[in-house]
Amino acid sequence: MRYGIISDIHADPRMVAPMIGILKSEGADKLVLNGDIQETQDTLKDTQDYLAVVLTAVGKSGLEAYVQPGSHEIFPGFWPVVEYFADRFDNILSISRAVRVEQGGHHAVFLPGSDACKGEFVIGVDLPTGRYLRTSEGVMPLADAKEANAGRVLGFLSYQNIGDLKGCVKDPGKTVVFCHVPRKFSNLEEAVDMAELGIATDSFVVSITRYKDGEVQIGSILRPKAVESTRSIRVNAGSLLMKDAAEDFAKAGCPVELRRENRGSDILKEVYLELGITKAVSGHFHESGHRANDCGGAHVMEGELVGELFWNSGCLSNGQAGILTVEGGKVSYRNIRLRDYIKR
Repeated sequence: MRYGIISDIHADPRMVAPMIGILKSEGADKLVLNGDIQETQDTLKDTQDYLAVVLTAVGKSGLEAYVQPGSHEIFPGFWPVVEYFADRFDNILSISRAVRVEQGGHHAVFLPGSDACKGEFVIGVDLPTGRYLRTSEGVMPLADAKEANAGRVLGFLSYQNIGDLKGCVKDPGKTVVFCHVPRKFSNLEEAVDMAELGIATDSFVVSITRYKDGEVQIGSILRPKAVESTRSIRVNAGSLLMKDAAEDFAKAGCPVELRRENRGSDILKEVYLELGITKAVSGHFHESGHRANDCGGAHVMEGELVGELFWNSGCLSNGQAGILTVEGGKVSYRNIRLRDYIKR
């Protein structure tokens, strides 16, 4: 069985159709859209339209496709669109909670969501799996929110308890887990969870100016251009910052230190070790795209059939995807780079 894996689309949904064509030409039997397949736009309609472009390409491919959210998907912009296209195309399968799919000689287990969310699909261990309401007073089940004074509503939350994996894993040696986020490792040079980020070494306040031509500037020196908006934000000492934001803040003279860290999920590590999971596919950390390692964090060679593999299938916005081949209890991976298929 060969799974074509796409995740972290982010920049342009039009990249999906050509990448699916490449994956099919290279022998993919099925597709997995492994989170961050949607990017939140200025309006809900634009967000839904973005995902519609992705799912139209998936539906037209004819390949059986498993679709699950990651860190960026928002509830109203994701599930209604996925369900619509799942009704329209028989090959699209929506993954809304932890589930095991038996595929002959192996089990594919899907865990939707992320522990590091900008979106509304969260994995963790503190709450029962279900739908919640985010309010200014905290998180509460929808049923309770109808009766309680919920305060200011901030949005929905779809919560997946990682403990539900325990009911999905029946034969760990034949199990492959697909989850947007990886477990924690300790090898910066080889492991799939290395992230480049920034740390605020002191508290600071900085102004952010958006110009009418779309340019965004951090800092107080204004350019001779039409300004759309200006706002100030406070960043507290010790705050973690995404790489791009950290670099912008540092250029503006803010007290920010750039670092490389293993940022995988400690909770997933514990559960994987408890259940005996030795094979998992992730995305999430763009800096680690196309990395692969074993349980100890050591590099696994591309194309090698192995019993231990943790693989970051890559970030499509960087032109990366991949194919996972499963043969019983062993797997191998192949990294696919869009640039290798573009005619010059």
